[in-house]
Amino acid sequence: MEKKTRILIVGAGKGGRALIDLFAGSDTVTIVGVVDTNPDASGMHLARKLGIPTSDTVRPFLKKRLDEIINVTGSEAMQEELSALAPKDVPVLSGHSARIIWDFLCRYRQTEVALRISREFLHTIINTIADPLFVKDREHRWIILNDAFCKFMGYSREELLGKSDYDFFPTEEADVFWEKDDLVFETEGENVNEEFLTDAAGIVHIIVTKKTVFKDPHTGGKILVGIITDITERKTLEEMWRRYSFIIDASKDFMSLVNRQFVYEAVNQAFYRGHEKTLDEIINHTVEEVWGSDVFASIIKPGLTKCLEGKEVHCQTWFHIPAFGTRFFDVALYPYTGRDGTVTHAAVITRDITEHKQLEEERLKSQKLESTGILAGGIAHDFNNFLSAILSSLSVIRFDVADQAELAEALKEAERAALRAKGLTQQLLTFSRGGAPIKKAASISELLRNTATFILSGSKSKCRFLLPRGLWTAEIDTGQIAQVIQNIVMNADQAMPEGGIITIQAENITVEEDAALELGPGRYIKISIADRGIGMPKQLLSKIFDPYFTTKQKGSGLGLATSYSIIRNHEG
Repeated sequence: MEKKTRILIVGAGKGGRALIDLFAGSDTVTIVGVVDTNPDASGMHLARKLGIPTSDTVRPFLKKRLDEIINVTGSEAMQEELSALAPKDVPVLSGHSARIIWDFLCRYRQTEVALRISREFLHTIINTIADPLFVKDREHRWIILNDAFCKFMGYSREELLGKSDYDFFPTEEADVFWEKDDLVFETEGENVNEEFLTDAAGIVHIIVTKKTVFKDPHTGGKILVGIITDITERKTLEEMWRRYSFIIDASKDFMSLVNRQFVYEAVNQAFYRGHEKTLDEIINHTVEEVWGSDVFASIIKPGLTKCLEGKEVHCQTWFHIPAFGTRFFDVALYPYTGRDGTVTHAAVITRDITEHKQLEEERLKSQKLESTGILAGGIAHDFNNFLSAILSSLSVIRFDVADQAELAEALKEAERAALRAKGLTQQLLTFSRGGAPIKKAASISELLRNTATFILSGSKSKCRFLLPRGLWTAEIDTGQIAQVIQNIVMNADQAMPEGGIITIQAENITVEEDAALELGPGRYIKISIADRGIGMPKQLLSKIFDPYFTTKQKGSGLGLATSYSIIRNHEG
């Protein structure tokens, strides 16, 4: 053990007290005693408190072993007296030198306090950093670590400080860390590197380490500061998306991964192409930026919020997609949890079910029409029998009263009314499927021209026909199809009281098996009839084929319902 220097302090003012503060409890200095003629001097109180012998004269201490006497009284007379009394081998530090020492000690104490405060402040600052942070000396030893680093590594600060990478990591990992450290020390430049790190539990993390060097301008010494970002979870997600990218990108569904800040981290091709954007214009952009503030706030955000709380969410809604227009979607949101069990993302799958919804509405409409048709058919059948009997009786009576002109005319008018009722009954029978079509091959072009032209004779409206050569013939009941054309063209004419152009167009189409239409595969003729009238409110469009629905004061509400029934009976 190193021998301690034994000192006697003469003077217990500010200088003496500073020396006591400095050397009390020192491993290299022992204070033999403190001398001052003023027993109330601050140094005397401190010495007594610390158990250091005190006196108003130096004589009691001269008999003890001394290595140095330090005079901090500043008195030349005291200096001369001490020099005369002290043993020859014991040096006496002069008063002038003592004042220098006292000034130095004051500055040292101030510096020491400031340094301690700075060190405590530094530790507080680095421990507020969420990412693991470390500082290494030139020998690659850890000298400063924040709490996040210790937790990440799985070791205590005491276990790590003063150690190097080779004390904790597999050799192949430590080699990489050591090599990058040397690079930073030598070049004094910044280094960012993706690496693997194995923690105390044996878990391998994928990390990005950013390292830089700080150089002391006075001594030239260097330290290395590094910050670690754990990207294991992100890499796992990226790898998952990479493996299944082909399957995901082949899907027509919109798929996306949204983090807790409502930012897109991954989307498939269908998603960004549907939005007519590039992948870079979606990734790292917020949902609000992609969809707009109104749609995000009213439709998307509530579902995402519930999902990020850990709940599966399912809903159906309309969205406007730039590439496809307004479509109806089935939306499913699934919470994605990280390793610690907390929800980190929402996986969103959005499927376009517009055609399915339309088909469902068509099925419901068909079921409603079928139910109504059964009822109407039964009534129409019986009513038709009654009308036949009435017409027969009217014919007989007219024959018997042929010589009574006034009565005969009245009967003739009754007969006309009965015939109109019979025509309405026939419409009901057709609507109810009672009028099954009697099909034969016919020219659609000829039927369209003849029927439309006849209906519009005397009207202010005119027809414009777009009928290509080579239009296929069709197996149809010409009377029933003519009735459909008549009903629709009459509606178009009535929608333009001042007259106008009615465009009638036909074209050949082939329906494939996977077409989103309620039609069997095969060849069809598509007929379009368009007018330039004021149109109909959107909320009424779903009712136009309902029996007895009409917007006309004198309409029966059977025209389009009958047309719909006829086309369905023709498998159209």
